[in-house]
Amino acid sequence: MVGVLGGQVYVAPPLPLATTRAERQHAEVVRTMLDGDVGRAEDLRREHLSEFPGDLLIVWLPTVRIRTSSRDGPGGG
Repeated sequence: MVGVLGGQVYVAPPLPLATTRAERQHAEVVRTMLDGDVGRAEDLRREHLSEFPGDLLIVWLPTVRIRTSSRDGPGGG
């Protein structure tokens, strides 16, 4: 997947084969958010947290996204 992060092209590395289901879901949520598909990322986030409620990065991901966007200025992020 390719997205833009801080004005730079971001290419997500492939996931190692030996990841757990939780790790794969976690990575997909983050990857989708970075790719800019916020609606889908929110759906994946809710689904992931229903099964893995202790994943703190995913719990706080919308806050991180909002703070990052506000630093980009008007229309940024």
